[in-house]
Amino acid sequence: MQFRSALTASYGTGVRDAQREVSIEDHIRVGSVTKTWTTTAILQMVQEGRLSLDDPVSRHRPDVPNGDNITIDQLLTMRSGLYNYTETLDLNSAMDTDPQRVWQPDELLALAYRHPPYFAPGQGFHYSNTSTVC
Repeated sequence: MQFRSALTASYGTGVRDAQREVSIEDHIRVGSVTKTWTTTAILQMVQEGRLSLDDPVSRHRPDVPNGDNITIDQLLTMRSGLYNYTETLDLNSAMDTDPQRVWQPDELLALAYRHPPYFAPGQGFHYSNTSTVC
């Protein structure tokens, strides 16, 4: 026997000490929480045998600079060396002038790829949003 159920609810306020409670129609920015979701999906594919953490990134994204030497594991553990697109002046200036702009993944990657890597793959650690957009 299979049971299905769903719960739709909202709790609290969107702003500390605000009077208006959030509703299920409100939108929130989830930000970096998506990195754990992405990692979970990738690990499920590893478990299914669809890819390996040791795969070079170039096997799945041939356009990644130095992708033959960067592994999926290095992307997920922030050890790829790829430049973080959120640290670019271009992105930050654009966000100041048009904060509602919707960026496409390839646009963000292009911003990052204009900059040299921080270090060779596996030779350091640097938090990089680029790693989960690849």
